[in-house]
Amino acid sequence: YSALISERGYEYLIGSVHSVTDGSGQLIHIGERPCTKEELSIYTDDYIEMLSSGLFIYGAHPDFIAAAGFECEDAFASCAEAIARCAADIGIPIEINCHGFNKPKIQCADGSLRAPYPYLPFWEIAAQKGVKVVIGMDSHKPENVVRHRERAVELAMGLGLEYYTRAESLMDNYRRISKK
Repeated sequence: YSALISERGYEYLIGSVHSVTDGSGQLIHIGERPCTKEELSIYTDDYIEMLSSGLFIYGAHPDFIAAAGFECEDAFASCAEAIARCAADIGIPIEINCHGFNKPKIQCADGSLRAPYPYLPFWEIAAQKGVKVVIGMDSHKPENVVRHRERAVELAMGLGLEYYTRAESLMDNYRRISKK
């Protein structure tokens, strides 16, 4: 990825994790089925490595791991805490991604329905750690660019999360943390 910045002249990259490789070498695509405790652990390690690399302006949808649910609530809480702690310690923002509001709802263990992401329990933990956030959207369609933005802003404000509103401020933060 560093070659994209140094050789190709990109100003910044946005990082995320969409799949993990399990102990047997099998590629597991996040969001296709509930994640196991082992997959949550691998995802956490991979996401923290990505955040810590200094190559990315922010971490995209860190709560994507909850998109199809997971088998162990305690393991998910540990995952969320580790990612949020890393982001706060480094000073790299993480993204509340609005695109999950466009996706079909998933059924929780108690029978209730929720959006795949943003996943409130993740963001409650992130707020406790003092992370800064970006409100983002995987805009796969032009009409989705601003759809649900206000819901994400309300989520951030309701939890007391500070969020970037200007790209210049985000770039200033990136320049600061990438020099470390």
